[in-house]
Amino acid sequence: MTEGPIPLRASNKKACVWDVDDVARLRSCHGICGMLTATLPHLSQQNIFLGVPLLLMPEEVVFLVQKGLACLRKISAHDNHNTVFDVQHGQDPSGTSKATLTGVTYTVHIAAPSSQLEWYWQSLYSFTTLASAREAGIWDYPSTPEECARCAVFRDLREKGYYLGIGIKFGGNYLVYPGDALHYHSHFVASIIPSPRTPLCPMEIVAHGRLGTGTKKSHLLREWDEGSDVVTCYSIEWAGFG
Repeated sequence: MTEGPIPLRASNKKACVWDVDDVARLRSCHGICGMLTATLPHLSQQNIFLGVPLLLMPEEVVFLVQKGLACLRKISAHDNHNTVFDVQHGQDPSGTSKATLTGVTYTVHIAAPSSQLEWYWQSLYSFTTLASAREAGIWDYPSTPEECARCAVFRDLREKGYYLGIGIKFGGNYLVYPGDALHYHSHFVASIIPSPRTPLCPMEIVAHGRLGTGTKKSHLLREWDEGSDVVTCYSIEWAGFG
């Protein structure tokens, strides 16, 4: 298990965790679940038994880095560097394979530990702040007011002790759990209102209320005020009359 900030391997504006101990630490200590993405090579179509890497939502990455719980690590072209430099069949000067004379021979050159190689120096490829990661060009989230609102809402819910998952299947941005999703069903579906000036149609409120009731959840409208950095919450439930 990694000591100190957990390294998040960033590539193509996505961040993953590859160490299973770090995955367990994120879930048990920090309430970050993410989504396992790797499948079995001989059963590539199944999606029940999944493994590392753990893909994180951008809001989860921002939350972890801002709290000092993780650092972004750039994936360089050398990260898959093979420690065995060269494996080749012996050849005599005339070009005739020695296999016909003395059997197959091998020359194996083994590199020194990777920590002694320049490309492995984590200090050169690790970034502990969003600003430094943005300057290095490996992470640019959040970059719009809507993305800032998503990060603020995620942080507010997580600091209140809720676990969050992707809520697109239930018509919202997040599924909100009172504890670990392995132990609880989600109680809420949260949708984000980027600012107090964002228009909200009555039909949207009715649709959210009906959908939440149909899925046995309350629908939360979470509004972020950029000026005061305050998140306001409205809960919608469908109720009968008479």
